[in-house]
Amino acid sequence: MSFRVRLTKDAETDFEQRLTALAEHSPEAALRLNDRFEEALFRLRDFPSSCGLAYENSAFSEELRHLL
Repeated sequence: MSFRVRLTKDAETDFEQRLTALAEHSPEAALRLNDRFEEALFRLRDFPSSCGLAYENSAFSEELRHLL
């Protein structure tokens, strides 16, 4: 069973900015980082228990996990 993974707008913006900056110095490294990030999101989606509960978890009715 897989779950839904959502990123906050701030998280998306931060990642895109960092990826763009990295790509200016090393396009290959930026591609590798993007691939690793996607793999990590798939892991969180498919195996959420492998990631810890988020600090904010108690404020939500659904379980909230984070990937650091």
